[in-house]
Parts: sequence; structure tokens; C-alpha cells
Amino acid sequence: MSNSLAAAAEQAHTVLVGAQLPHRHGAPGVADVTGLSDEQLRDAIVAIERLVNSSQALQALAVAEIGRRARAADEAEAARVGFHGPNSVEEFIVDELALLLSCTKNTAASQYERAMRTDKSASVMTAWITGRIDGRKAESIAETYTRCGESLP
Repeated sequence: MSNSLAAAAEQAHTVLVGAQLPHRHGAPGVADVTGLSDEQLRDAIVAIERLVNSSQALQALAVAEIGRRARAADEAEAARVGFHGPNSVEEFIVDELALLLSCTKNTAASQYERAMRTDKSASVMTAWITGRIDGRKAESIAETYTRCGESLP
């Protein structure tokens, strides 16, 4: 992930967590939403959902890039020695993701597979990055095209 992307993500997190909003029960980082109108609450829910979707899509792009680099390293090694050996860089990506994201290997494997599938379609990634669809929809679209044997637009 580029330093500018990581820095932007950190800055967005800092702005959201450190927003100058009254905090419920005096707990720092937990905004008190009780003073918002119904319309403001709805607007906040939609805006935050788009932010979550965009963040997940950007994370998927970074995960897919790690996958591509691992596959390239494995292919280069296979070309050098003439066969695919018993160990590969790609086989440890899920373990690395689980450590990076503090999640289970199953969750990391799902995220890796989703990233690799959805990254194949510019239109799906564009919709996901802009927050118009969520990760489940992006994955469902990619999976549907895969099952139909068609390439994604």
C-alpha cells in the first residue's frame, strides 16, 4: 500500500474518531448521536456505509496486489528451477492477512478470495470503491460471472 494511501486512511480514521462531537457517557471516540435529528441520523448512516464500502474496496485492492506479487514470485521461482516446489509465497498470504487484520484464517481466506475475484472487474471495483455497492454485492457479481464462464466487464 502506498504511503499516501496509508496516510490518507490514517487521517480519515483520526478525523472520524477525533471528531469534535459531544461524546456519549464521556467516553472518548464514541460520538453522542442522541442530539441528531432523524434526517441527520439517516444521512450519517448512509454516508458511513459508503465510507465503509469504499474502505473495504481499497483494502481489497491492496490484498489483491499482494496476491499478484506472490503469484509472480512463485512463477519466477518455478521458471528458475523448472517446476513448482513444495512451498510457495502465495500459500502464506492468508496467514499474513490473519495476523495483519487480527482475524481468523477463515476470515482472512474469505477476504483474500473476494479480493482476487472482484479485482478482475474494473466496473465492479469502481462501483465498490465509490461506495455504491458493498463487498457482498461485489463478490456476488464476480461469482456469478465466474460460474457463467464469462469475463467481467
